[in-house]
Amino acid sequence: MQSRRVLRLERLAATLAAVGAALLMAAGGRAAVTAQEPTTRTPTPAVEEGCQPEALLEAPQADQLLRGVVTVGGWAVDLASPAGTGVFEVNVYLDGYGSEPGFTFIGHAEYGASRVDVAQRFNDVRFARSAFSLSWDASTAGAGTHTLVVLYRTRCGWASLTRSVETDGPTTVLTIESPPQGSTVMGPVRLEGWAADPRATTGTGVEKIDLYLDGEITTRGVPVGEVPYGELRQDVGAALGGNDEAARGRFSRSGFSYNWNPAGLQPGTHYLTVYASGPDGALARSLVVEVSGVGGALRTPTAGIPGVAPPRSGLSFGLAVGATTPNSVALSWTPVAGATSYSVYASQGVAAFFPAQSGLAETSVIVAGLTPSRSYRFFVRALDPTGNEVAQSNTVSITTGAAVVTATITPTAVLLPSPTIKNQ
Repeated sequence: MQSRRVLRLERLAATLAAVGAALLMAAGGRAAVTAQEPTTRTPTPAVEEGCQPEALLEAPQADQLLRGVVTVGGWAVDLASPAGTGVFEVNVYLDGYGSEPGFTFIGHAEYGASRVDVAQRFNDVRFARSAFSLSWDASTAGAGTHTLVVLYRTRCGWASLTRSVETDGPTTVLTIESPPQGSTVMGPVRLEGWAADPRATTGTGVEKIDLYLDGEITTRGVPVGEVPYGELRQDVGAALGGNDEAARGRFSRSGFSYNWNPAGLQPGTHYLTVYASGPDGALARSLVVEVSGVGGALRTPTAGIPGVAPPRSGLSFGLAVGATTPNSVALSWTPVAGATSYSVYASQGVAAFFPAQSGLAETSVIVAGLTPSRSYRFFVRALDPTGNEVAQSNTVSITTGAAVVTATITPTAVLLPSPTIKNQ
């Protein structure tokens, strides 16, 4: 089984290399089109004198084939920190970061869990809360070799960890061509690219393209919308189809484009994540843009920090919190005229909102599956029969209770004196 997986990945790598070479030579006025290749460059740490960053990436292991949801975890400290661990946040990327093309922002890792062994290793109790972890759907990377990049921030800047990993997922190729990675956006911009599965035997192997704003791979962030897919790309068709006329025709309908308006977003760095979905799952790639000087009405979600709400219709209604347990919360809201369904959005802490419940006809719900002793935020969208927003509720915040620990009582044997029989 393992040998077949390795052979599959080797064949895929050869296929993608051939696709890249063919696209570079393809006619059609798009000489810059290339298949995305994972970058293996190790990021240069932005650490100045006076800090001693040290970290270890413990999971996933370099020699395991990753499939589905896996944990990215380890520990990070600044040995020269005057207080605490000296690490303020940990971010995880795939195949690069910043202005590098073809990378994916996986998400913000949780930091500060207990690592007594790290404190013992450095003989310093300050480092007892130095663990980081994050759940990652590795299948969104696509099959092949990739580079995990962990950036952790100290008072001196960012330091990095990298690891080469093998993932088993879709064989789709997804390329975001415009605007360039890291571009400054001051108004409406047209997003363009292409996506196809070189191994598809019917169609392009891609069923739809979705766009999300300021999210993470686990939560996907705020849905911006489905991107029109199927535009003419004869250069891609020629590269993927080769001498097969029917295949050239199929792959020639692999382009996508979307007019995105950043009006209403706060200036700063924002992530747009594109998902190409096919029969074998979804592949994800991120586009980072610097929004600057954008005014006007709100047309996409407001996003000063990750965890923002979808576009508001301008109308609002009341949302109230009911009973809260360590693992659930009861929510209820005021009925909205013209609404035929309701969708509940949830966010843990300041993370990105994600749909928790949808298609609700009632005006109350119990959201289960929450983690004990964590803070959450919720809001509700009221939708009309066509799925358009009629109104949006206020946002409420709750903190789940601590996990209930049930004490186990072990019966204790009591030795009684042996009975005394008289006159014996």
